[in-house]
Amino acid sequence: MDLGYICQDYGLSNKISSAINNGKPLLFRSTYCNSQTKGFVLDPLGYIYPCWEVVNRKEHRLGCYKGDEIIWNNEIMDMWRKCILLEKDCIKCKYALLCSGGCPAARLKSNRCLRMEDLIRTSVNKAFKTQKK
Repeated sequence: MDLGYICQDYGLSNKISSAINNGKPLLFRSTYCNSQTKGFVLDPLGYIYPCWEVVNRKEHRLGCYKGDEIIWNNEIMDMWRKCILLEKDCIKCKYALLCSGGCPAARLKSNRCLRMEDLIRTSVNKAFKTQKK
């Protein structure tokens, strides 16, 4: 088992534990983070980015701002907003609505899956170990 799953479970064990404690189902989601919906990072030079991971990378600038004026780059905006579950593996995956394809910025670096099945197994065990008695 990859030690990374024990250390980094993306908050999944807490979500599972909370669902168990509150007697409610896990919430599904179609996006991983706000970079795919409504999140923006404004840098001091006047540029707008979807997330901290891509600040200062021209190819990921959503737009620029100066005073009251904002100029959007719709092509880049669409690339970030429409990357919801686009990976072929994600479309077939039974865990797709738990991980939502993972971090888009991480996918830019290496197009690897979070291996949600392993993550869930580890997180469920962790959640049950920390259950209220």
